[in-house]
Amino acid sequence: IRLSLVGSEMCIREDYIFAADLTHNEFAVLVYLISLHTNIHSKTGDYKRVRQTTIAHSCGIKTAQTVSRIIKSLHEKGFISHIIKAYRPDNLIGTYTYVLNTEKLCGEYTPIKRSVFTRNLNAKQLKVYLYLLKCIDKKLRYCWNSFSDISNALKIKRDDVIAIVSDLAMKDVSEKRENSDMITGTYILTTFIALKQYV
Repeated sequence: IRLSLVGSEMCIREDYIFAADLTHNEFAVLVYLISLHTNIHSKTGDYKRVRQTTIAHSCGIKTAQTVSRIIKSLHEKGFISHIIKAYRPDNLIGTYTYVLNTEKLCGEYTPIKRSVFTRNLNAKQLKVYLYLLKCIDKKLRYCWNSFSDISNALKIKRDDVIAIVSDLAMKDVSEKRENSDMITGTYILTTFIALKQYV
């Protein structure tokens, strides 16, 4: 089964959200590379051409040097099968092309809008958002996961999860409603991304 990338949507393999061998930043960079449109597919993988500065900006990473280290790690872990250098006429290195290993991208997946990368989410915010999206009730449009549930699943400190959920609400990506009958909160993903996934 090939990874399905149709229109404004992409599909993220669900076990990547919980992968212990991916740091939060590695996860964000991998998801961003998957989100990029490409017209080049081959037996070796999908070709993605993008500047490292663009990756840094889209993933909330401070420097292109950090992105370079993350790309190297993703290559070593097999998510990127090839890194292709391009040279400009002045012999300086131009924009890299990354070949994603499609065999690593097959499996159970969660659909998500590519426009998530316009919301300026950092790596942890992106991971929490994708987790909530995975858990959402497709009919009711909300999920009941507690802060502890999210913390345990994603290996993110509970206090950080509380702050991230508040940040997502501020960014108009999610809405938290307190339930008077339960300790847990209810996370309702707003029309911007989630609801349009299912209508």
